[in-house]
Amino acid sequence: MALGAAIIFLASYIYFSATTKAVVECSDNSTSDNPHTEQTVTATKKISQCSSFRFSRVRFLIILLISILLVVVIPFSSLQQAPFPRSYALNHLNQSIPARKPVNINLTRKFLSYWEQNNVALVIHFNQNQYQRIDFLTIYRKLFPIVIFTGPDPHSKVLHCPEGRSGLYAYVCLLRVITLHPNYTGYLMSHFDVLPIFHNLEKKDLNRIWIPSIALTDSSKANNWHWPKPTGKKAFDRFFSTLRNSSQNNSLHSNYLDNYMRNAGKSLTSSFSDIFYLPKRFVSDWFILTDLMLQNHLFLEIGFAATSLLMTSTTISKEIIQLDGENWNGKDPVSSLHDKNNLEYYHRIRHQSKLHQYFVESIVRRSLIN
Repeated sequence: MALGAAIIFLASYIYFSATTKAVVECSDNSTSDNPHTEQTVTATKKISQCSSFRFSRVRFLIILLISILLVVVIPFSSLQQAPFPRSYALNHLNQSIPARKPVNINLTRKFLSYWEQNNVALVIHFNQNQYQRIDFLTIYRKLFPIVIFTGPDPHSKVLHCPEGRSGLYAYVCLLRVITLHPNYTGYLMSHFDVLPIFHNLEKKDLNRIWIPSIALTDSSKANNWHWPKPTGKKAFDRFFSTLRNSSQNNSLHSNYLDNYMRNAGKSLTSSFSDIFYLPKRFVSDWFILTDLMLQNHLFLEIGFAATSLLMTSTTISKEIIQLDGENWNGKDPVSSLHDKNNLEYYHRIRHQSKLHQYFVESIVRRSLIN
């Protein structure tokens, strides 16, 4: 733009200086002639010829300079100012880049977030086709080296996982993510309508399992909630029967059963499972147990809790962090967080609400400045 202004100034200068000089010189020529009528007419002709000659050159120079301005300067200056388009790989990290190492898509920042520094992957699961929320949820890419969306219906930005419809067997979706994106320190899985309170989760041990509070239910009292369903108590019994049958020839399966008995006895387990963190050290166990859960059609809120205890070789307090969260149910999220500033998640997020959008944005910003 500075070059364009210079060209305009130069064109103006040439025009005014040339016209002024033409008038002065040609006027001087006319006054040197005899003041008779015939000579005055001759002088006037000379002035016209002189001015015409000089003005044609001036017009040529001005047209040339303006042409340079229009054809060269302005187009190239706009190209320099236009933002460089993001590559397909950056816009579609979810499926096009195998996560061998952290992919920092936050190219405009000069520092790494806590989650980027610790190489933690974020998995956002859609238990129904609410993919119109993806554009807003990409805000989490400001925090994580990679964000993977999973869901029951095919979509260009979603890792297809039909087993996770209605959240039924969402543990399979986490398994699929780990298979395609290995070598992360851990995997934080959150359903699309849950807001993890990232700055509070940053205080947690990344080598331990994170899951909301695990409830123990006596088998004789398992007659409500999901327990009467085919994916409930019957599936739980089949799952443990499979483990017991294979434990005779498989020491690993035997260890799983010992772990569970030590931590839960004969009780059934369940937990809100829309948020879950799996450290890398448990990945191989997760592969084994997830396969068995799916074989026996075990509901996720039973499966996540049971598997967490099956993998716990010492005590719950040493291996598992039980998260504390709150269901908004129409409450004001700002006042809720003010009253309980140690909560680790909120459920449920209404992304169409401007208030909830603002709150999500504020939680992300809070994590960035921690």
